[in-house]
Amino acid sequence: MAGGILAVSGEITGREGTYPRVLAGIIIVLALISMRSDYVMARRDEHDGAGPMAVPGEEHGAPAAPLHEEGAEDFEGSRGAGVAWKRVLALTAVTFLAIYLMSWLGFFIPATLLVGGGLIVLGVRTWWKVATYTGGLVVGAYLLFVEALGVPFPPAPWS
Repeated sequence: MAGGILAVSGEITGREGTYPRVLAGIIIVLALISMRSDYVMARRDEHDGAGPMAVPGEEHGAPAAPLHEEGAEDFEGSRGAGVAWKRVLALTAVTFLAIYLMSWLGFFIPATLLVGGGLIVLGVRTWWKVATYTGGLVVGAYLLFVEALGVPFPPAPWS
């Protein structure tokens, strides 16, 4: 996703290009932290005898619990990965749409779409949490980039 942001923002020159590049850098850093965390947790699970595919009750020689009841759905195997990829694709689409719309609508509307839509895609369903986090992150980004760093955002056409 960070590579896509960099590609889309490649033609933005000067200080205006700082925002998408910093955003891509943040995504890269968070992805690396997440990958490292997953790696450490997988190693710890392997060391504890409960690998990623361990069955509850099997860790210390206890008889294994049945994997499924008759006719039960295998959520992780058949549906879990599909749901995860749909979320990744939806979040990527919302991100590219927001970046694309910034040149026509300015910063606030696309950023609100990006953060609010991203939270909904990631599973936040409480309306006040979506509104609070979206407002806080959009205003925080504005204060950080425009006020603190002096990096202008794309202006809205009506301003």
